[in-house]
Amino acid sequence: YVPEFYKIERGENDWFSGVTFRDDKVYYCVQGYDETKGVMSNKFAYRSFSDLNAENTIPLTFDVEGLEACMNICCPDATGNLYAVWEAYEPWTEEMGYDDSGESHSYLVKYDSAGNQIFAQELSGAVFENVKNEYIQNMTIAADGKIIISTGSNFLIFNEDGSLSQNIPTGADWVDGMCVTDAGMILYVSYGMNGIELCEVNPSTGAKEKTYKNIP
Repeated sequence: YVPEFYKIERGENDWFSGVTFRDDKVYYCVQGYDETKGVMSNKFAYRSFSDLNAENTIPLTFDVEGLEACMNICCPDATGNLYAVWEAYEPWTEEMGYDDSGESHSYLVKYDSAGNQIFAQELSGAVFENVKNEYIQNMTIAADGKIIISTGSNFLIFNEDGSLSQNIPTGADWVDGMCVTDAGMILYVSYGMNGIELCEVNPSTGAKEKTYKNIP
């Protein structure tokens, strides 16, 4: 049951991803594809709940030589900076076959409020070997400015400069949703042996302090 919804108009080849909330605004990524030019576009967009008709957008770009990049999720911090996770893929060719996705990399990229790139940190490969080839599922910004990213089996906590602060195993195969409470705890939803579970993790210790099971 959905008590209220708002339909967002989109282009024929546009799609949305990475919906997040902060204060009185909803944020999301808009990806598009120009069939004529054969190129993708990526925008960071937000709307205020006081006026859902007005969409504000900031075009974001990220280039990796030899790869095609697509923005997965993007979040603002309290000062207006933007943090985005990009997935960069090897362009598909007929010689690769339909079961071969080719080379892929994930990146954490920071922008200022105007969309100018500040830094890019690769999340896959030798630096974070344990998360190589894992899909980045969720991202949120804590009150202290740290960036928290969830993969299938880990929470990666980064400092504001992009350096890795902590790597916490989730103990879950899939994190369906995640947020940070006012007390600084990581709250996430996953599917466990008993169905949907709501779990609370202390980022300071990495300990799972509470688990709520059998959620309908």
